[in-house]
Amino acid sequence: MISNKDRDLTAFARIKPGANGDPGPIEVLAARADAEVDWFTINEQGSLAAVAWNVGGKDELTLTELPSGKTIE
Repeated sequence: MISNKDRDLTAFARIKPGANGDPGPIEVLAARADAEVDWFTINEQGSLAAVAWNVGGKDELTLTELPSGKTIE
């Protein structure tokens, strides 16, 4: 998901369900101080996300491993 909760710029985030099935808190997986998320897509396996960051009007693409949130440069 894309979220700007408690921040000025949007970030790539997720919400995990709690033990009782209710939504947990928003967990930021990737954020940048110089850009915000424009769009993202997740592969069929759910193991990798392509995240497009809007930097000064141009998109920069990064890959984020799921569920670790590790960014692949």
